[in-house]
Amino acid sequence: MRGKIAEEVSVTMHDPNLKHIVTFLFVMSFAMMASTSGNYMNICTPLFQQKYNWDTQTKQDLHEALMNTLPAIGTIFGSGAGSVLMGKGRAQALIISCALGIFGSLFTFYMNFYVFLFAKFTVGVSIGLMGVVVARFIEEYVPLKWFGVSQAISLAFLQLGIFTSTIVGVFLPADDDKEALQNDTNWRYIFALQPVLLTISIILFITLLRTDTPRFYITQGEGEKAKQVIQKIYRTEGNALKLNNIYEAEKAAANAGDEGS
Repeated sequence: MRGKIAEEVSVTMHDPNLKHIVTFLFVMSFAMMASTSGNYMNICTPLFQQKYNWDTQTKQDLHEALMNTLPAIGTIFGSGAGSVLMGKGRAQALIISCALGIFGSLFTFYMNFYVFLFAKFTVGVSIGLMGVVVARFIEEYVPLKWFGVSQAISLAFLQLGIFTSTIVGVFLPADDDKEALQNDTNWRYIFALQPVLLTISIILFITLLRTDTPRFYITQGEGEKAKQVIQKIYRTEGNALKLNNIYEAEKAAANAGDEGS
């Protein structure tokens, strides 16, 4: 039933505003990339060994396990918290996700390993939150015809963020050059990548979109705001009948979502 309603919401007989949809996907995908651009732990392991004096194999194994496990736990926590935060709006949840990632990533500059673990857990929460928020944003924003491609693009950018955080390892000294690793300061540029990209994500969202989804506005009883967003997504060309048809289909989908949740 919900799939049929979603197809009606897509309204293939109407003309989607492709330029706006591409802009929307760029902003969402960039945010996904930014959220995962701090996955540099493995390439920085030799650096941490020298900076934090991991002088035994036991220390190295324990610290590596913590460094890779805590972000994953944070991601699970963030994914669970996403539904709660989105109750206040998809846009607000996206901003919070970016802000949380910036907050956590800035703590990585403090040279204390346990503070670093706290920072990466916090960033993990941001990643989990970002994943569910962007997925819901896309589900409720783009026409069904573009849904599959849109999700694929956002996931590709997520992987691009991980890839980017890996290739920046070229700025670090050779793994076996212990003295150079001990004195290295290039790690600051690697750690700065994520907060910079997340800040850009907030700027992009505020300047290019600055809106929530039509369905969220409908659930909040803000029909006029929903119609304003619909006119951005579709070329209604001032046709009130066309606009109302799309609005009613969105309203039906929003009601179906409420019943199924």
